[in-house]
Amino acid sequence: MFYSGRSDSDGLMHVQIAVSNSPLGPFKDIAAEPIIKIEGKSTIDAHCYIEDDEKYLFFSMDCSTNIINGIHTSQIYAVKLASDFKSTVGDYVFISTPDAKYEELSGPHWRWNEGPFILKNNGKYFMTYSSNCYNSLYYCVGCSVSDNILGPYKKQEEKPILEYIENEISGPGHNAFFIDKDSK
Repeated sequence: MFYSGRSDSDGLMHVQIAVSNSPLGPFKDIAAEPIIKIEGKSTIDAHCYIEDDEKYLFFSMDCSTNIINGIHTSQIYAVKLASDFKSTVGDYVFISTPDAKYEELSGPHWRWNEGPFILKNNGKYFMTYSSNCYNSLYYCVGCSVSDNILGPYKKQEEKPILEYIENEISGPGHNAFFIDKDSK
């Protein structure tokens, strides 16, 4: 289980990994230190993607501490994981920043790209992610595509793939996919 927890030592959110013999728990951290701990930054919304024997961790640098040109900005990064999940391998790779028009609906001082989720289809990597504030009507799901797991990713639409529809859908962000018992 990948989760973000607030550190007692610095008050920031950091991504950690816990393990259990059952999906119902109890879970125990696999290491004393978080897997993603960046000085002065909160990190959230980790998603692990495994392909063959390679493991990658996608996560968001949270806008609470990531301020770019005066704008609180959540951005998506990725890093390769060691085979035992206890450490990262190599540098963090920048994946995405909120730069589409529909990603500006929460106002001029806060921007979000967070909640990444990776799927592979026909040799292409599809990353869905959330934009706008999580408690907003305009929290939505965008999609980017790449030929390489670590990018570059290109946003596919001028609008999100799942968004607010008056009187129907409100704030449909932070998604995930799964395969059901019928392999669908």
